[in-house]
Amino acid sequence: MGNTCSARVDAPVGSTVEAAIGPSVAAAAADGKPKGGRKNVFDEAPDTDFRKQKTERMNKSLEVAERIRGAIMEQPLLTKLAEEEIQVFVDYAERKDVAAGEIVINEGEKGDSFYIVQTGSFTFSKDGQELEMNTPKSSFGELALLFNAPRAATVTAVEDGILWFIDRSTFRHAIASAKARSRQELAQKLSRVEILQTLSHHQLEHLADVVIPRTVESGSVVIRKGETGHVLYLIEEGDFSFTDIDGVTEEIVKGPGEFFGERALLTGDTRAATVTAKSEAKLLELSRQDFDKSLGPLKQILQMMSNKEVLESIELFSNLSAQEKMNAVRLFVPKTFRANEKIIREGERGESFFVIDSGTVVVTKASDKSFRKELGKGAFFGEMALLSRNDKRQASVTAVTEVMAFTITQQNFASIVVGDISDVISKTAEDRAAELAAAVRRDIPFNELKRVAVLGAGTFGRVTLVQHAKSGHVYALKALHKSEIVQHKQQANVMNEKNIMMQCHHPFILHLYNTYKDSHRLFMLLEYCPGGELFTVLHTAHRDGVDPPAAKFYCAGVAMALSYLSDRNIMYRDLKPENMLVDQQGYPKLIDFGFAKIKNGKTYTLCGTPEYMAPEIIMGRGYDKAVDWWAFGVLVYESLAGYSPFCDPHGANQQVICQNIVAGHLRFPRTGFDAHSKELCRSLLNMDPSRRPGMGQRGGRDVLESSWFSTFDFQQFTAKKMRAPWLPKIKSPTDTSHFDPYHVDESVDESYHDEGDWDRDF
Repeated sequence: MGNTCSARVDAPVGSTVEAAIGPSVAAAAADGKPKGGRKNVFDEAPDTDFRKQKTERMNKSLEVAERIRGAIMEQPLLTKLAEEEIQVFVDYAERKDVAAGEIVINEGEKGDSFYIVQTGSFTFSKDGQELEMNTPKSSFGELALLFNAPRAATVTAVEDGILWFIDRSTFRHAIASAKARSRQELAQKLSRVEILQTLSHHQLEHLADVVIPRTVESGSVVIRKGETGHVLYLIEEGDFSFTDIDGVTEEIVKGPGEFFGERALLTGDTRAATVTAKSEAKLLELSRQDFDKSLGPLKQILQMMSNKEVLESIELFSNLSAQEKMNAVRLFVPKTFRANEKIIREGERGESFFVIDSGTVVVTKASDKSFRKELGKGAFFGEMALLSRNDKRQASVTAVTEVMAFTITQQNFASIVVGDISDVISKTAEDRAAELAAAVRRDIPFNELKRVAVLGAGTFGRVTLVQHAKSGHVYALKALHKSEIVQHKQQANVMNEKNIMMQCHHPFILHLYNTYKDSHRLFMLLEYCPGGELFTVLHTAHRDGVDPPAAKFYCAGVAMALSYLSDRNIMYRDLKPENMLVDQQGYPKLIDFGFAKIKNGKTYTLCGTPEYMAPEIIMGRGYDKAVDWWAFGVLVYESLAGYSPFCDPHGANQQVICQNIVAGHLRFPRTGFDAHSKELCRSLLNMDPSRRPGMGQRGGRDVLESSWFSTFDFQQFTAKKMRAPWLPKIKSPTDTSHFDPYHVDESVDESYHDEGDWDRDF
């Protein structure tokens, strides 16, 4: 097939749902060949409050410290580390003395330490053959810092020498702790700026990610009076002189902890003073452009917070969840009314709710001539229209002056409410979500499910096709072995998977219908998609990748599913073609929520599939849902090119893959991509997570409305009225021809006994 990137493998006749088993290593078939697609990796989240006790073995001279810094800078996987991250190696590396002939690491063994050479020389051998090196290596074993991968070669000391090493646990804990502290400190500094004080801690941490440090020399003019302002400055070190201020004759001086230029974020007014550094100084800069991309225009954010407060003050909407309220205010649209203009008329059917931003209105009733009420800024009216279009307006509202109001329609309001909109008054969001889940749920007794065939297998269990004896309906039954879950410390992930799938109701996300358990296993009754994995659609024996219309079709479903999850603060964290199934109509469905997590801020767990991992996951700096949009960029690329953008061109070397991702060099093949698809991939595969589409105020709409999708009819697609590029040939409801045949071990670990009640709510 002409390309050896790991995505370009000889696709099997069928497909496998190994990915649906959970975080695991692909199972081997009877012939010993690996089944399924690319393996994923997992490591527990580090402690962001990490403090390691220094030992004597960590003491080092300034000369050694500089040697460690130099070795880090020469290491391709680590060249993008910041100064405070490099300092982690200097602080925590431990000395190891080695003797001539001593084996430092063994090929094939799992490794957890990275080594830096102070003195001595070393040979590297693979399969017993010594490897030629152009230059002596100043470090080795770097992949061990990321995950528990087998060593690629044996390293032996030629002579006595001194090494400095740091283990993966220390590295990941220290890096995560350093980044978390830095982010929190920046958020704290931003919170001192008066116009930012209404922002949430999460929003401030989001801004901390786009703050840029800057060093200025003594005498440097940072701001000139009369210039248009675009940047807020926070002083880290040094003093600044403020001169040429109208009406002020004396020099004003500001120092560390203070800030200036904050109005630039709000108005872009001209600067009112000239600001000059009195000494060498350090600043933190937050530009209006970066602020707007990250959260949206500040004026709009402040208005949203105000509108949210209004919603929270209305008893009628007290049952809305915080997320529903936030989603509602995002959909508010500004509208201006002239003086004396009728805004709503008594007796008409209402469809909009209004919050007054400026101006005054008068409320009157034809049935009660004495009734007259004036409303001003912050007041609201028309709220009953959001609950029913059939309700008639009980009064008329007329603008007394010019009025600017924010309005939301009943249709838009209904789109963000979980469950039945008519239940908003009487039921909490949790109750409505439970009712919606119950409506999808199918109460089928476990003993009425008859096994038909095995669809896939993995570390934690297997997936079988089952048929309900009474109705004839078919399902996929996912069985997970409790002993394996506990052994791999996956209890929380399994419960997350079940809970998240229960609350997700989307046409392009696999449905979870029911759950069961016995003393040894957990079971999930899932929707059956007979078309097999999307992987086997993208990769066949004859070609890799699909044409642009087909790629757009499959990626549209994924983008809609990710947008849905993003709106609910759900990180998916394991996107790849192996985790998409094709239904009977040829449409894609997102499966396997084993790594999914509900999180509003940063998380630090290393998980996912290397080729699809974002650089911030690899480097352990903390990440958010931006990693899913990075992975979507990889999927778009692989769908069109037939291989992933950062794969190893000579095989599946994880070190090469990770180096390619961290380096961020993106190249496109000569065919398959037009200007629009290239633009989308470049923006999604941005090394800066905050600048990826999907991470701004508009969320996934930035992706769905990108130029690549400009001619795509999402309405037709969602209604499944669009013809699929490939329609699976299905002979019967129990047809499994698009899945590989499997032989699995049916036994359970009889020695396992439930300890605790971690699966009580399964």
